[in-house]
Amino acid sequence: MMEPASLRRITDALLAILEDRVPDIPWKVSIMGATFPKELTGFIICDEVRYSPYDKDERIAEATFGLQIICPNAKGDTNTTVVEDYAMAVRKVLAEEYRLDDWAQDSYVESIVFGTAKGVTNIGTAVITYIVKYEEE
Repeated sequence: MMEPASLRRITDALLAILEDRVPDIPWKVSIMGATFPKELTGFIICDEVRYSPYDKDERIAEATFGLQIICPNAKGDTNTTVVEDYAMAVRKVLAEEYRLDDWAQDSYVESIVFGTAKGVTNIGTAVITYIVKYEEE
């Protein structure tokens, strides 16, 4: 049986795995704010935690993370394959590391949305919706 986890442990495990397995992207656990970063950056943001019915010995939580990859291109190139390649690399790593160093029961990428900010053509973005099921402390 795995050890119960806190949301912080889940986030820390996710950060450590992404830093180790996708080192080209500098990862941050935060909400980026109103301005785009000047360089390739990945953000790990927990959007929501839901709880399933449980008995008195077990409490199951399901956290929804928004993993945002923002890839500015200062030269104005509108080629989006770079951010797409990074998003697919992250999806592959998360599929392989679905137990998050044994802190999670299961996890999966639910979706990936690609785009650019309105009126901006030189910044590619990918937003990965990532679901993590774990036993809470």
